[in-house]
Amino acid sequence: HDQLLVKMAAKRRCCRMRFVPSIICFTGSFAIATLCSLILFIAVLVFRLDLLDRILNPLIQEQIDEKVQLLPNSQGTEQWVHASTEIYAKFYFFNLTNPSDFQNGARPVFKEIGPFVYRENKTKVNMKWTMDETEVGYNLEESFVLDLEKSMADPHNVEIVQVNTVIVALLNKIEEIVKHSIEKDLISLFLKAAGSLLEETFIIKHSVHDWLWGYNDKLLEDIDKIVKIFNEIFRTHIVVPPSLTALQQNNSLNNSQGWSIVKTGKNNLTHIAWYTQWNSVTHINGWLEDGGVFMGGEGIMFQPALSRTDIIYAFINQLFRSGYFTFSEDISLYGIDLFRYVIPVEELQNKTQNPANAKYYANGPSGVLNLTSVFPLNAPVFASKPNFLDADPIYLRNVEGLHPNRTLHDSHLDVEPMTGAVLNAAKRIQLNFLLKRDPKLSPIEHIQDVMFPVFYACEEGGVTPSLASQFKSTIDGPVDMIHKLVLAAVILLGILTGMCCLCTVGVPCCVVCRRKRKGCRKGIPLTRPINENTPLL
Repeated sequence: HDQLLVKMAAKRRCCRMRFVPSIICFTGSFAIATLCSLILFIAVLVFRLDLLDRILNPLIQEQIDEKVQLLPNSQGTEQWVHASTEIYAKFYFFNLTNPSDFQNGARPVFKEIGPFVYRENKTKVNMKWTMDETEVGYNLEESFVLDLEKSMADPHNVEIVQVNTVIVALLNKIEEIVKHSIEKDLISLFLKAAGSLLEETFIIKHSVHDWLWGYNDKLLEDIDKIVKIFNEIFRTHIVVPPSLTALQQNNSLNNSQGWSIVKTGKNNLTHIAWYTQWNSVTHINGWLEDGGVFMGGEGIMFQPALSRTDIIYAFINQLFRSGYFTFSEDISLYGIDLFRYVIPVEELQNKTQNPANAKYYANGPSGVLNLTSVFPLNAPVFASKPNFLDADPIYLRNVEGLHPNRTLHDSHLDVEPMTGAVLNAAKRIQLNFLLKRDPKLSPIEHIQDVMFPVFYACEEGGVTPSLASQFKSTIDGPVDMIHKLVLAAVILLGILTGMCCLCTVGVPCCVVCRRKRKGCRKGIPLTRPINENTPLL
């Protein structure tokens, strides 16, 4: 009985010692396998984006590059011809509230009135590719349709007091002739005789609709007669262009613009959609040096695979010149990551601050663009950001009622970097006339020198949530799929690593334990020494 009790106690000790090593071996092996898997998982996740950039993204980018080219029946051409984004043109006018005081030498006081909103429709027609498909020509059809719900009021019913743009252009041209003529006194006498008519039409009132789209003015016919007499007497060739009575053109009445040609991006995506000809001209006359060369396209698409250090170019048809944009910040629109590009301050600096702007006659204070050389009659037209944002303080000191705001008045382009597509944009330009006092010209003999704001236009457009969702699925779909595949591969690799650890560490431990268990089964207590007195059974 005593021997049986001893044997049972020895067996219990053997069982306990049999399970403890097994548990320790299994737990240790599992912990090591889990730790190795976790380290591998974290390491791959940390370097996953870099791996995609180096190996997988070039493959995706190659497919995108093929789709965005402006070739027949390509996806890029379809989006480029028929813009799927909603584009609105918003107009704001500066109403002169003290016309009499202004003509007598006071600062002009303005009240901003707007917006007057129009839906802008653009489409390209008569598409023709060259034989090698490196260029494509087209006509642009553009029209404006009033959106009364988004407008502050009906533009037919709101009247604006402003300077007569035709008279300003004529006075500027006559002033140049007076400066360079040997018959200054005779010309001055002629102007005094016509002064009452000029003065009567210098400050006028018209509806917003008439200011934008043009009007018939009988007084302008009289002005035209005076100019013709002036031309006969002084052998000049001044012409009164009726187009100056309209600040905008609505091509829904005039069919389409002239012939334009752009690069398709075939063989070279760097200059995709850049103009080689615009509105039937291959060069803008009036600028110095290479100022009239087309740099960029209409600003709705750029080269794919953009980086934050890239500079993008666009031809701004309202300014008859090209400009460039630089990276400002990263933004997100409906879950799509975009690069925001803005007009740098250097673009608006004068030639002293930025010598590269000398070809654009940037001679005065910074902040405005001199368009005199490219406008009819060499009218003293200057463009700026609305409310003289980022302009020299002198412009705001000479007027009252303007309040610049970067959020409301700055321009930007929000570009999806992989495709170069513009998904959101705002182009905001203000039109101004430079008025200078001249004692020989009746309408302006008492006024102060001033950069006189007329109106500004905001051309804004962006994708809708549904279009953004379609775009995201088209572009991000393959990327997300690759991300998921990589994640699955990481998880699978972690599991395999854990299994390897279990095999390399756990199996030997289990073998040792198994051998020890065999000793227990033979009745050999593992905790007692074996000698000549130890029972064999």
